[in-house]
Amino acid sequence: MSRGRKPFDESQYEASAGPELIATLKDISRQIRLLEAQRLDTVAELERQGIAALAGYPSTRTLLIEVLRVAPRLGSKLVTRSAAVAETLTPTGHLTPAPLPTVRTALHEGLLDGEHIDAVADTLKDVPDAARELVETTLGETAKSVNPGVVRKHGAILLQRLDPDGKEPGEEAPQPMNSLTCRRTRDGSLKFVGQVDPETGDLLEQLLFKFGKPRKLSLDLPDPRSVRERHGDAFSEIVHRSANPKGGARARLTVTLDLNMLVDGIGTATLSSGCPLSPKAVRRLACDADLLPVVLNGKSVPLDAGQSRRLVKTTQKAALIARDKGCAYPGVRHEALSTNSEVRDHRHCYVAS
Repeated sequence: MSRGRKPFDESQYEASAGPELIATLKDISRQIRLLEAQRLDTVAELERQGIAALAGYPSTRTLLIEVLRVAPRLGSKLVTRSAAVAETLTPTGHLTPAPLPTVRTALHEGLLDGEHIDAVADTLKDVPDAARELVETTLGETAKSVNPGVVRKHGAILLQRLDPDGKEPGEEAPQPMNSLTCRRTRDGSLKFVGQVDPETGDLLEQLLFKFGKPRKLSLDLPDPRSVRERHGDAFSEIVHRSANPKGGARARLTVTLDLNMLVDGIGTATLSSGCPLSPKAVRRLACDADLLPVVLNGKSVPLDAGQSRRLVKTTQKAALIARDKGCAYPGVRHEALSTNSEVRDHRHCYVAS
C-alpha cells in the first residue's frame, strides 16, 4: 500500500485495527465494482433489445433516470459507459469484442470503475485509429493500479507523443479561451464562473498561492481559514492591488447622506454602481478608503460637499504595522478569532484615533 510523505509509526499502525479495516474496505469496493460491471452489462442489454421503447420511454437514458431514480447526468454516463464495455452478439452468432476490451476485462475483475472508463474513453476520442488498440491496452492496464486522474495524465502524455504538433489549424476562427460570467446576489456580493487560457491560468494560480498562504494569528494559533477561503481572500487581494498598483487608498467612497439620516444616524450605503453595502462592509472599506462627504436635504439637493481626505496615510499605516505586528485592537493578536470572517475583517484595522 502506497503512503504519503508524512512519517508514521509502522508498529503502531500494524497493532491497530487499520490493516483489517483497510482490507475490508478494499474488498467492499471490489464487490461494488463487480456489481457495477453487471449493471453496465444489463444497461447494454436493455439498449440492444430496445426495451425502453417497449416500456414507453423515449430512450434508455430516460428509462434509467425514471427507474433507478438517478440524476440525468448519471443516466447519460451509464448508457455511454455500457456501450464502451459491452460485447455484442451478431445474428450469425459472432461475438464482437467491446470497444474497450482491456477495460472491460479489468472492470469484470473488480479492479476499476466508471470514472476509469471515462478517462480511457475520453483519451481515445483524439487517438488515430492506427494507434487506438495500443493506447486502449496501455491505459487499461494502467487503470488497474492507479486512480482515474493519473489515467488521464498518462493519456495526455501518450497523445503528446503520438501527435506532438497537435491538430493542423483549420480555416475556422479559434474559439475564445477566456470567458467570465458574473451576477450580483441579493446582499451585493458577486458570484462568477469562467475560464482563462493556460498562460493566464498559470499566472493566476501562482498569485493565489502567493497571497493565499496561511497566516498564523500568533505563534500557537494557525490560520483557521480553509484553502477555499484563503484563495478567495487572495483573489480579493489581487483585485485590490490591480485597481491600485501604487498602494495607498484601496477605494474611494462617496458617502451620500440625507439630512435626516445625518441627524438620526440611520441610513444605508451603496457603491457607485448602485450595489448596496452593509454597515459592516462600509466600516471595513472606510479603513483604507478616501472619504468624500456629501450632504443632501430632503429633496436630494446637495447642501455641502466636502473634500476627499484619508483617515490614515499610507506611511502612517506602514509604521503602525511595523510597530504592532498586525491589528492593534485589544486581544486580536493574542487570542484566537472565533470565525473566519473575523480574520478577514481585521486585515485592515487601522483607523485614526
